[in-house]
Amino acid sequence: MMQVASSIGFGCIGVGLLYFTTLREEAVMIGYGVGSLLAALGGAYAVYRFWRSSPPAAEAFEADTMWAS
Repeated sequence: MMQVASSIGFGCIGVGLLYFTTLREEAVMIGYGVGSLLAALGGAYAVYRFWRSSPPAAEAFEADTMWAS
């Protein structure tokens, strides 16, 4: 889903900048950056909602037990 949001954002912003401004290569780079930023913000919001609704950990584990064989 984030890839689709990034692609649509990149396409709309890039084409809009190319059409309405004198920017050329810069418009493509700005469109890519803004499209990626929009997708990242959407992903961060989704993680935030999931993180808030997840139950708290029952108990902390010892870090050493993770590496014990």
